[in-house]
Amino acid sequence: MRGKALGRGLSALIPGAEDEGAGENLLQLRLEEILPNPYQPREAMEAESLRELADSIVENGVIQPISVCRRDNGYQLISGGRRLKAAKMAGLATIPAFLIEIQSDEQLLELAIVENLQREDMNPLEIAQGFRRLIDECGWTQEQVAQKVGKSRPAVANFLRLLKLPSEIRQALKEDKISMGHARALLAVEDEAQMLKLYRKVVKEGIPVNRLEKIIAAQKTAVPMSHRTADKNPYLTEIENRLRGIYATKVTVTGRKKGGVIEFAYFSQEELERLLEMLESVNREP
Repeated sequence: MRGKALGRGLSALIPGAEDEGAGENLLQLRLEEILPNPYQPREAMEAESLRELADSIVENGVIQPISVCRRDNGYQLISGGRRLKAAKMAGLATIPAFLIEIQSDEQLLELAIVENLQREDMNPLEIAQGFRRLIDECGWTQEQVAQKVGKSRPAVANFLRLLKLPSEIRQALKEDKISMGHARALLAVEDEAQMLKLYRKVVKEGIPVNRLEKIIAAQKTAVPMSHRTADKNPYLTEIENRLRGIYATKVTVTGRKKGGVIEFAYFSQEELERLLEMLESVNREP
C-alpha cells in the first residue's frame, strides 16, 4: 500500500542538483564524517527493508549517492538516511555523496523534506506530515507544495486531510493496515465514534475501498421514512443511490417538468476539493 515517488528530485529546489556526476560535487565520504539530519521527515524505517537494502549494497554497492551539505568541519545529511543506515549495516567505510551548497537552515529543511518526499518510499501519512511541515515551518502554500512535488493542489489537500483522522486510524495507515483510499473514505464520516467503528470493521473483515464507500454513502442517505417524499420518482432515487456510491457524499436529484437538478453536498473545504478533483478527472479520461 506504499505510495509512489512524487516528483522531480532535488532539481525541484535547486536547478541542476540532479547532475550527480558533476565532478567535484560528487564525493566519497567516510561514514563517521556525516552528521544526521535534524529535519529528517521519515519517522521509522522497516528493519526487513533495511536488511534487504544492506544485502543489495554488499552485492552491488551504493548505486545512488546520498545528498549532503557542509557543516561544522564535516558534512550533514540532506537525504538518503535509509541508504546511509543500510551502508553502516553492510559494513561500508565510505559512501558516495553529492555535495550541495545551502544558504540557511530553512533551505536544509526544505531540501530534506522535498527530497525525501520525492525519492523515498514513504507511506501516505508520512507524506502528509511532510506537506504539513513545509506549510507550517517553511511558510509554503498548498499551491507551492504541489508545484515542488509535481502533484495537483487537490491531491496535496487530500494528503493533508489524513492528519485529521483519529490517532488509531492514523497509526493503522502508518502500519499499512489500511490504504489511503480507505482513509479518504472514512474522512467522509462526520461522527468520530462511527468512523472508528467502520475502521475496525474494515480491518476485521478486510473490506475493500469501493465497498466501504458504498457503506458510508448508504449511512449518509439513511433518513426516516416520514422525511421521504411519498411520490419520489423511483428512477431518480436509484440515480441518487448510484451517485452517492460513486462520490461518497450526499447527492440529491430533483426532477422538474423539464429537466431537473443534481445537488452534491460537501462538509468541508477539503471534501469540496475531493469532489472537484473527481469531477474534473472525468473530462481528462480518453
